Amino acid sequence: MEIYDPTCGSGGMLIQSLQYVEEQGEDFRNLALYGQEASGTTWAICKMNMILHNIPSATIEMDTLQDPLIPDGATWKKFDIVIANPPFSQNYNKATMKFLTRFTYGFAPETGKKADLMFVQHMVASLKTNGRWLLIMPHGVLFRGGDERKLEREWLTATSLKPLSVYRQLCFTERVFRLV
Repeated sequence: MEIYDPTCGSGGMLIQSLQYVEEQGEDFRNLALYGQEASGTTWAICKMNMILHNIPSATIEMDTLQDPLIPDGATWKKFDIVIANPPFSQNYNKATMKFLTRFTYGFAPETGKKADLMFVQHMVASLKTNGRWLLIMPHGVLFRGGDERKLEREWLTATSLKPLSVYRQLCFTERVFRLV
């Protein structure tokens, strides 16, 4: 099984995934972990964290939106499970992006830090046909207007995305979604 976190930060969700598989009595050696992180400093911490947790085989690369660096031939790799808590309100630049076909439902405005829905589309495009995903986003992403609202409605309808729950114990309210 291959698990991918396109916004892995220091690698915590990937490490927890491996630990969960172990706790369920499964063989974690049948698990392949992949991650990407845009910040060079955080990427280095993630690589170190993988080594400290005895997971040196994890593939951790840089940037996600601009250039998904985990290739599968001439395209980007697809995974069994995609998990992420993407950075909120990040900018992006369409002109420098590779693999534009990942963004089936269109592009959010490039101004005003609107990359949230771009991360969602990348995650959907990175799933194998029967893949599963977990996404943690601030609830405000679902209540935007203008071009983002149209984009959001299209992928919500196409992916059957449904809110699972709201975790109010966090510092801010987030919704957790899954593809059903």
